[in-house]
Amino acid sequence: MACAGPWLTALPCAASPVASRHDPWTDGLNGAYFGLLAGLILHNALQYLRLRDRAHLHYVGLASALVAWQLGLLAPLPWPGGVLLSHHLVNLSLALGCGLSLPFARSFLQPAAHGPWLDRASRALTWCWAAVFLSGLFPPMSPGQRLVPWLVAATALTLTALVVDGLRERRPAVWPFTVAWACLWAGALLHGVHGMGWLPGHPLVAHALAIGAAWQMVLLSFALADRFRVERQATERERSERQRTEIERDMARRAIAEKSRFLAAVSHDMRQPLYAITLAAESLDRQRPLRNPGPMLEQMKAGLETADRLLDAVMTVARLEMGALQPRRETFSLESLLEQVDARFGPQARAKGLRWSVTPCLVSVTTDAPLLQRIVFNLVNNAVTYTGSGGVLVSCRVRRAGVLLQVWDTGGGLPPEPEAQVFERHFRGEPGTETDSGVGLGLVIVKEAATLLGHELTVRSRQGHGTCFSLWLPEPRRSAGEHAGVGVQHVQRQAAPGQVVLDALQHQGAAVPPR
Repeated sequence: MACAGPWLTALPCAASPVASRHDPWTDGLNGAYFGLLAGLILHNALQYLRLRDRAHLHYVGLASALVAWQLGLLAPLPWPGGVLLSHHLVNLSLALGCGLSLPFARSFLQPAAHGPWLDRASRALTWCWAAVFLSGLFPPMSPGQRLVPWLVAATALTLTALVVDGLRERRPAVWPFTVAWACLWAGALLHGVHGMGWLPGHPLVAHALAIGAAWQMVLLSFALADRFRVERQATERERSERQRTEIERDMARRAIAEKSRFLAAVSHDMRQPLYAITLAAESLDRQRPLRNPGPMLEQMKAGLETADRLLDAVMTVARLEMGALQPRRETFSLESLLEQVDARFGPQARAKGLRWSVTPCLVSVTTDAPLLQRIVFNLVNNAVTYTGSGGVLVSCRVRRAGVLLQVWDTGGGLPPEPEAQVFERHFRGEPGTETDSGVGLGLVIVKEAATLLGHELTVRSRQGHGTCFSLWLPEPRRSAGEHAGVGVQHVQRQAAPGQVVLDALQHQGAAVPPR
């Protein structure tokens, strides 16, 4: 049976012979159809409330239109007299579904940026379907019956163009979206071929359009979930990239500021010995003929030595940071190194009134001798320079993990800052004190050289009590025959480190009984 109407001329208002029989196939398909769409509508409605994404809202409207369309087809079964109501319900649901399919595709594929003409065409068709829907609410004002088929064809072509554009631009989840609409078009094709009598009247074939629409909505729901997952990952990547860019920009700004401070400090400290040399040269120039050039020459020599040490420190840091300084490991005794430390810094410590002690040790280690000397000299130089009263102790002890080389002092201690900041460039003592000198490269060289050699370096300090730097050195491996032979492997000439150790322990907070 076909119902004449203002929009469609051959709408099957009455059920087909297959649909009119209440067989289990038909009832099962209808139940699965409505249950599936009801679940999808509820799920995407909740997703819209959570995400506020218009694509989910358009999906809810499209699924609701499909439910109304299927109810319109089934209306003559429970209500034989409701043919006209069924006819208008199908026409309105068709206009609503076609009208919502276009904004759904636009919100899903987002063609405005790369296909503005498609975006404008889909907007125009959406307004046309809105006019058709509103006019269908008032049957006397409904348009001519030839308008709807042309709009359906234009909508199908526009959706196809949107899908092709989305595939070309590789939009997120475009493949599930494409397969979903292909299921609907395949179901519509089977429905049309069955209506011509070219296919058998099996319920699956008779309801091919409804089955295709159900598969379409399932796949579209998966496509929405996949698109949300892809966009969330893209957003997280963009956020992490933005954070990484900010961190790199901040690190670059700090590096530039650090370099500026470093150049300013080097310029300031280089100007002092050069100024001293200049004054000495001017004094010598005024003393013609020269009466007593010795003090002036000593002043010039001291200024040149200071400038040389400063340039040497800068060059050493640059070579360590560039990796141009490669260690040359050899096995040697620490006794010679400790003797050099005693000869170099002992007179300076005693001239300041400090108690000075070096614990000798004949143990052998395998490392780079010049770099180890640079590390120890820098640590001892800091200890002697920054200790105003008390003493300095350089100790060497054998432990199971290797050789523990320590430099103790009873100076003012380090500021309460993280250990990593102690070894940063430009780290110096408190401003306005004796420790506020140099360009702060000594500990940088110590840390970089220890890292290059693979030696563990730690520091313990308490303000007002002193500081202890510890350097772990690995012992060279010895064969069993060496242990069995006659000879001394480790010799310590001092049984006790002396009063300076007791002072250092007391400054570290240890309870030391009176002697």
